[in-house]
Amino acid sequence: MNRFTFAASAVLLAVTLTGCTTAPEALTDAEFYDMATSLEFFSTYAETSLDDVAAGVCSEMSGNDTETAWLLTIKALTDAGVPARDAGSFTAFTTAARCPDMMDRLSDA
Repeated sequence: MNRFTFAASAVLLAVTLTGCTTAPEALTDAEFYDMATSLEFFSTYAETSLDDVAAGVCSEMSGNDTETAWLLTIKALTDAGVPARDAGSFTAFTTAARCPDMMDRLSDA
């Protein structure tokens, strides 16, 4: 298991446990960029482009109710051409790095 897979697993586990424990610690910028560019779709994105997509993810997460935020965010990304697996991972990474106050929305979907 490489470090990105391990880190992704840790984030997703934290998402799963959000309802059972305190919110996980936010990802650093470096962790976010490393994890995001480990996804095939985003592998060639510059940091500023990742920041732009991440801002859209946080906006989408905050613009929807807690019951549907995660699903509608992934739908918006897949509608824009992002493969579903990368969309789900990117949403988890972004939420942990850029809008950690919304981590509870990941477990509500």
